[in-house]
Amino acid sequence: MGRGVVRLRVVAALESGQVKGYRQAAEVFQVAERPVGTWWRAYQAGGREALAVRRTGRPGAG
Repeated sequence: MGRGVVRLRVVAALESGQVKGYRQAAEVFQVAERPVGTWWRAYQAGGREALAVRRTGRPGAG
């Protein structure tokens, strides 16, 4: 499962009430608690587009 999909699933679970809080979401989806809060705030501020995984090149590659 891609990182973007995990972010969307975490946010959907929080929004629907399937999980109660960042800690439970982190446990259920086996991710760290800190990014859960970051993803939730980003979603609230900018919607699904704010959760998109941005592809960046490696520094020095090219």
